[in-house]
Amino acid sequence: MNVREIQTGLFRAGADLTSFVFSAIPARPPEKSILAITSKLLSLAENCRVPKASVSKRELVRREADIQLGEIGYGSILTIKEGILLVSAGVDESNSESGDFLTLPKNPFASARRLYEGLQSKWQLSEFGILVTDSRTAPLRLGVCGVSLSYWGFRGLKDCVGERDLFDRELTMTKVNVADGLAAAATVVMGEGGESRPLALLSDFPLGLVKFEPSGAPEELRTALKDDMYWPLIEAFQNRSK
Repeated sequence: MNVREIQTGLFRAGADLTSFVFSAIPARPPEKSILAITSKLLSLAENCRVPKASVSKRELVRREADIQLGEIGYGSILTIKEGILLVSAGVDESNSESGDFLTLPKNPFASARRLYEGLQSKWQLSEFGILVTDSRTAPLRLGVCGVSLSYWGFRGLKDCVGERDLFDRELTMTKVNVADGLAAAATVVMGEGGESRPLALLSDFPLGLVKFEPSGAPEELRTALKDDMYWPLIEAFQNRSK
């Protein structure tokens, strides 16, 4: 698999995102490629900004979170947002030119679809994908890792149920989270600070890894809270914070 970071100029709030990407990648990418883009660009393009003087971060996190689980280490708040366990519901002020808080796009899958359709029209690709990335931490691990906020044009989940393992035993539960795996690979080369590499182009996927389809599926990677393997921990956390 090939993952290539794209150096760009500064993207400013309210600018046209499709034109910005097209100017950064004027040459037509290969078929069966995926463009990874940091969610910060979508937030800026859609003016998802809140002046710091107008609200405290704690209150803004409370407003933005789909579910607020409670305070964790270093005064941070653990939340669920867009079906993802995130610190502070994605509210952040890093790489904000004005210093305002930046929030996540209001409908990340709709944003991914709009960008997909705009770029597909310019590049005339029949099999192509958009992957919107964010970063998150994981328990018992230092450092952040990329996660897929949304995507369009490919399947984010690979179902291996019915396949055979090395010893010819049938797999009965295994599914591969393709979207988050690709997001992790992309964010490694995109960086987290002042690198000015908000885009990455992924191509040459191993056989069968990525299935290109004309749409994304917001519910594809999500599970109902009470069906989730970690529900007992989430429930205990909710009860503790009441």
